[in-house]
Amino acid sequence: MADILLSFPRTGSSWTRYILEYFSGQCVDGYYDKKSVNETIEQNGFEPLFDVDRQKIFCTMVHDHVDIRDIDRLCLSYRDPVEVIPSYCYSDNHANKATPIEDFLSNLTADRLLMSVSRYASAISYFKNFNGEKYLLDYDQLMNDPDKAIKGLTSFFGVASPRKQKAFMKNYDEHKNIMLSYKSMPKHMSVNTSGKTGVIADMLPSDVRLMLESVRI
Repeated sequence: MADILLSFPRTGSSWTRYILEYFSGQCVDGYYDKKSVNETIEQNGFEPLFDVDRQKIFCTMVHDHVDIRDIDRLCLSYRDPVEVIPSYCYSDNHANKATPIEDFLSNLTADRLLMSVSRYASAISYFKNFNGEKYLLDYDQLMNDPDKAIKGLTSFFGVASPRKQKAFMKNYDEHKNIMLSYKSMPKHMSVNTSGKTGVIADMLPSDVRLMLESVRI
């Protein structure tokens, strides 16, 4: 069975992979790196909080639906495009770090975001048109009501476990901090991990915000 986690950068895909590795005990690799999150954490000098069988692939994460070759079940990691796309555009080019995030966002133009908008919209369209088993993982719920979101996610993939759920939630902050620590995020990306919404939207020109709102599910 080929299970796919379809995502876009900044939608919580690494965190979702981490959660699925914990509950499945197997590797959730990325199409681009073919490694587990657990292994990547270890290679960055951090102590993993659990073990995974790296020889067994539970599911694969892709950022572009054109990379999907075989599929049985599909999960879309979704976050409001108004928050995701400008954040991704800023962090994708290291040269942007010299510009304060507020200045960068307030001067964004629609043309600069067209490729990313098209890419995210295509992923959403692929999910909507997929006729097999599918599940929408909402980023806001994952951040603000993780217990409920994780139950839904693990139930869809058939790895729900009340015992593991209880243990995971008991050490939730430790798991999250370990996962985030190895990623070397710029300071402004704390917006992405706090569950806050509307922070980026308020900084955008109105025409850019309207364009991004049109991509919403």
